[in-house]
Amino acid sequence: MLVSMFTFMTRAEVLLPMVNGYDDVQWYMSTWTGVTAALEFIVNPTIGQLSDAYGRKAFLLLAPYANIVLKTLVIARPRIWTLTLERLICDGLRTLCGSTMGKAMMTDIVPRDELAQSSAALAVCMGIGLIGAPALSSALSPIQTFYGAIVFSVAQLFIDTFYLKESLPAEQRKPSWAFTNPFAFTRLFTQGAQLRKLSTVTLLHNMIDIKVTADPMMVFQQVTLGWTRKLR
Repeated sequence: MLVSMFTFMTRAEVLLPMVNGYDDVQWYMSTWTGVTAALEFIVNPTIGQLSDAYGRKAFLLLAPYANIVLKTLVIARPRIWTLTLERLICDGLRTLCGSTMGKAMMTDIVPRDELAQSSAALAVCMGIGLIGAPALSSALSPIQTFYGAIVFSVAQLFIDTFYLKESLPAEQRKPSWAFTNPFAFTRLFTQGAQLRKLSTVTLLHNMIDIKVTADPMMVFQQVTLGWTRKLR
């Protein structure tokens, strides 16, 4: 989360000289946010099932590798296509390797009656990243934030490679797998009243999550309100 948020508010500023004003920036960022979300929706359930067969750690390591390579590419060649590729892959892997793999590893090692407490602790750590990363990046130029994200990615890759242990023992893995239908989530609404109520609230929360409209909101703040990145 921290790595992703480090460049979250600066892509628009890197992109601006390459397009025709902030209207194009808003269209570009909103469009690719939608494409990324669609790909996550289709692919993540299958990757989750693959992790049941091959373990979590290998998939979790994809994010820092991709961040290092693609953010370096943006620094070397700041173009629309490199920014697009970086956003599409790195933002997608943030969810896959962060939320999906992180919570899967949590369910592997945390007793069921302690999951709520562990999830709350994870949310606190994510909150630190949500606040801390933009605060740090606001002191840097837009392109420098990509250097900062690379530094954090290298640190994460080192820690995850040498200190993070695989959470799913070989004997508990399920070697067979197939493409997982992403629309299977609808079963959450057919397995009893309590689960249906909880799933409905979660769905509505996700639909109005502020980060869903973050890209056009940031453009509005900068262009119409004249806010600096530090103020935002």
